[in-house]
Amino acid sequence: MSKIKILHCPIGSMNIGGIENMIMQMYRTIDRDRFSFDFVVHDGEKNFYEDEIISLGGILHRVDFISKNPLRHIIDFFKLLKNNPDYKVIHIHTTYSIMFMDALLSKLLGRTVIIHSHNSSAPAKRSVVHKLFKQLQDLFCDYRFTCSDFAAQWMFPKRSQKSAIFWPNAMDLEHLKFSQVARRSVREELEANGKFIIGNVGRLSYQKNQTRLLEIYAEYSKINADSELWLVGDGPDRENLEEYSRMLNISSKVRFLGAKKNVSDYLSAMDLFILTSRYEGLPLSLIETQTSGLMTLAVRSGITEQVKCNSALKYVDDISEKKWAVLINRQREKNLDRFGMFEEMLNSNFNIYRWISKVEDIYECIARGEILNDK
Repeated sequence: MSKIKILHCPIGSMNIGGIENMIMQMYRTIDRDRFSFDFVVHDGEKNFYEDEIISLGGILHRVDFISKNPLRHIIDFFKLLKNNPDYKVIHIHTTYSIMFMDALLSKLLGRTVIIHSHNSSAPAKRSVVHKLFKQLQDLFCDYRFTCSDFAAQWMFPKRSQKSAIFWPNAMDLEHLKFSQVARRSVREELEANGKFIIGNVGRLSYQKNQTRLLEIYAEYSKINADSELWLVGDGPDRENLEEYSRMLNISSKVRFLGAKKNVSDYLSAMDLFILTSRYEGLPLSLIETQTSGLMTLAVRSGITEQVKCNSALKYVDDISEKKWAVLINRQREKNLDRFGMFEEMLNSNFNIYRWISKVEDIYECIARGEILNDK
């Protein structure tokens, strides 16, 4: 029996990011005797996952991104499909409808097209593009997948939203298990023993809205001077956030730690995680915090409840900074069983070793042209 060949078309390239991480989690775990993954990437530089992809038997095809060079993109993508007729399934991963041309070209050449929604909104310019091409993109789509209910509402027209199937951003959870050794090590390194540590992991950006988190922490620090805020991650808003922390007179209590490979160690070292994002598809950080058994408060607006798997995660409505401070202080009295939370997550579909058998079934059904249902 020949392999089912899937061509993955992420909106970016195969560098560090939520979409890319989800794809690689699948690629490492799927039965590679039955399924083949190749990739379209949009830059000439070596990708972060490139060596691993090649070691697993994959190929990276380089095609200019459509917004950078539309005509070149159309010609090269068309040639790629024309020269590789064995790519029967085209799995498009996107956050807005800029990928409509890839879907159109794929359908023209008789391929089966998947549109996979990975976010629930976009910045202003991308929102305009999305409104222009949302209906068109949907016309060239055979199967619709979504990381959350919000992401389905954003990506697909109303007529198609019910056909969108939830595809959890599953991952290998083992390395996220709470570690007392890591907690002690990180806290000693940062001289934070005995302090109440509030944390956030993510790109420092408009979407993640760490500005709001700084405002909340500024109020909380008045209640508990023996606390710190740790921001793990980097991004375009870093300088502005550092300046804002100085304006709020909390810069001595806020640590900008940059991007870290050992994020799980920092989660173990934290006492409370707060997510204040303006919008999310399905935040991987909340899968990570629940797996670590870390108390987590997330703003309700814009963050799906489909990510909630255990009692570590609680949603918060739009409240004032003072009410936030009181709420945070209450969390100090709680004592979660962090190891027990890990066991709960292992039994969820966010565990890649549970979910991957469903992925294999989905791809086999698609290759046969069968209708899917969300079960």
